[in-house]
Amino acid sequence: MIYSLRVDNWASLVTSPWPTNRAGGSKCLVKEYSSALFFLLLLCVLPGQAAAQYTVTVCQTAGDATLDLDRNDFAHATQTNVNEGYLHNFPPPSLPCGIVAPGLTSVTIDIDINSINTNAACTNVPLFGNVLLNCSLAPVGVCPIIQDVLTAGCGTFGGGVTTTGSYSLVVSDCNAIGTNDIIGVDIIPATDFSAACPSTSMAISSGIVAVTYDICITYVYDQDVPADCTNTVSLPCDDGDPCTTNDAAQVDACDNSIICIPCAGITGADCSNTVVVNCDDGDPCTVNDVQTVENCDNSIICIPCAGTVAPACTGVVVLPCDDGDPCTDNDQQTVEACDNSIVCVPCAGTQVAACTDVTVLPCDDGDPCTEFDEVTVETCDPSVICIPCAGLPMDCSNGIISVLPCDDGDPDTFNDEQTVLDCDGTICVPCMGTPSNCTTGPSTVVACNDGDPCTTGDVQTILNRDGSICVPCSGTPADCSGGSTSTLPCDDGDPNTINDQQTILDCDGSVCIPCSGDAVDCSNGTTSTLPCDDGDPCTTGDVQTVLDADGRICVPCSGTPQDCTTGTTSTVSCDDGDPNTINDQQTILDCDGSVCIPCSGQLTDCTTGPTTVVPCDDGNPCTINDTETILNRDGSVCVPCSGDQFDCGAAEITITLCQTVSDALIGPDRNDWSHNNLPIVNEGYLHNFTIPALPCASPSTTISSMAVDISITSLVAATPCTGIPIFGNVLLNCNLSPPGVCPIIQDVLLTVQRLPVAVSRLNTKFASR
Repeated sequence: MIYSLRVDNWASLVTSPWPTNRAGGSKCLVKEYSSALFFLLLLCVLPGQAAAQYTVTVCQTAGDATLDLDRNDFAHATQTNVNEGYLHNFPPPSLPCGIVAPGLTSVTIDIDINSINTNAACTNVPLFGNVLLNCSLAPVGVCPIIQDVLTAGCGTFGGGVTTTGSYSLVVSDCNAIGTNDIIGVDIIPATDFSAACPSTSMAISSGIVAVTYDICITYVYDQDVPADCTNTVSLPCDDGDPCTTNDAAQVDACDNSIICIPCAGITGADCSNTVVVNCDDGDPCTVNDVQTVENCDNSIICIPCAGTVAPACTGVVVLPCDDGDPCTDNDQQTVEACDNSIVCVPCAGTQVAACTDVTVLPCDDGDPCTEFDEVTVETCDPSVICIPCAGLPMDCSNGIISVLPCDDGDPDTFNDEQTVLDCDGTICVPCMGTPSNCTTGPSTVVACNDGDPCTTGDVQTILNRDGSICVPCSGTPADCSGGSTSTLPCDDGDPNTINDQQTILDCDGSVCIPCSGDAVDCSNGTTSTLPCDDGDPCTTGDVQTVLDADGRICVPCSGTPQDCTTGTTSTVSCDDGDPNTINDQQTILDCDGSVCIPCSGQLTDCTTGPTTVVPCDDGNPCTINDTETILNRDGSVCVPCSGDQFDCGAAEITITLCQTVSDALIGPDRNDWSHNNLPIVNEGYLHNFTIPALPCASPSTTISSMAVDISITSLVAATPCTGIPIFGNVLLNCNLSPPGVCPIIQDVLLTVQRLPVAVSRLNTKFASR
């Protein structure tokens, strides 16, 4: 498996400032400092901007915290010394007048970690932002946590953070939060993270850890502050009207200064005290109009306005009209001047000449093969035809056509169709069909050979039209009960039997009767004379006779005595003490190792002696990685200096440096995090890659891309270490000899969870490109 990482493309972590608006309402976060340097709790209640939504943000700081033991029940169940923390409880916020029994739309917890100060042993202490529901603060309770704001995501516990920054969690997306729930938020510095950091229940009180922060909880309700006059109450008032009693006004239930329905009263008995006043009854044909009204309120009419009617048609006017005849113009009528609805002379007009004003109308000329039929008629009387009805001829190119079933006379087609002109049935596209296939056409089952010797009665289905195969050839499988069989010699795996036989199916060799044989012993079985060891190192030709079936010894082991002249000897490697010789050898007696020919060797040269590849300069400015091979014995050059060729004019140069496990320094992990968190640091394969030499001595070269490829080819681990995780830590400028302790910048094997245990040696190849 190969893992790769672009180390020149790391993403920077950007912490954003606290947003100025949340959930449709402005965030109110005000810090007030008293002379005692404590933060005061500020409750900011701002109406939400979205419909049917009200937002409240409640904030506390470290100055508002209770310092006591972690309230997480898991900590009490697992830790010898429970960590001290900053404990906060947020009771449900007060809601403004008009919001009654609302539901929660969302609850968001925001934590700004402003500073983290620790002693040297507790650097990078992880912080947890535990959320609890309805957990006592005085006295301090022990409760289950529902979320950790400082570990990203819902239901992800135990990660925490080690740096300052802004962290947020919509806790209502993770858990059901009730409107009456008391939300606890505890900031817990986990001083038990490292054996070097004192694990104490008074880490904050004793000054080992100090954290400053802001915690804000934003509640979003499904109700908004109701608009003015949504809820009202009635209050007594004076409407200033002498004709009313029981005056009352409707005001907003939350603010009596807001008037919803103005002050008004109940009117007394009307028309008990009246007066006659002039008026206008709206009728231009009456005179001397008067009405009777209530004396205290002239707007109360007791007898409606009316006047005396003047004689009709004593004053007239001529007005335009419509006599209903479209073939007349200049229509006029004479009406009463005071009331135009009184007609004195009826409406009448002057007759116009026919076909002087025409209109073109759609029609039907009776010919189905014409379209856009039109007739020209008198506009005022369409029954008067000026130009008779006629249309444009249609054919297959512009007329309406239909696709109809037909018969093309070909028995090997189906779904035959032709296209005709709808108006007269003219054929536009002749009749044709779709060739039949295995699904639509007739087929026949015929004999065949499926090539399988273990089937009989092979058949296939073919299409009658062209003989193509619809169902491939297949037959009925044969078995031991119906097929031919043979009895053959075999090996039943039992060394104590002979004449082993089995019965097989001839067509495929499957076993019908398993292999078995006759039992043997030393008296009837075959034997073999085999080499052995009689325990005497100075005998040769040691042999014994054994039963072939099970290896039982028939004749015990014995051999012929030997010495340097008669026994076998071996030429073995040795060291003659001369560093300038190779292939040192001596001859020894095999049985006891006594020396027969003393140790001696051959002088080394470039072919036989050890050599070393060393850097050099081949004098060519367009090569890099110049090396030469020298003889270790005297430094003579075995392979002349040369380098890798590069195009000096190229705009981009790619250099790949590779190392394998054999190039590694075996030593403790150089990652400073592991040194801070584990009493025993893991051993690892350590590699450093120095900047490669560049061709053409270009002084302005920059690195446009750098990638680290790791190819893990095998892994061997003892049984207890099966599934061991492998990390590919990348460090910059970290000493290799002696090994330094530095921060890692990336893990190339970040996606690796567990690697299977292989059966070959670990061979890891590192490549930096």
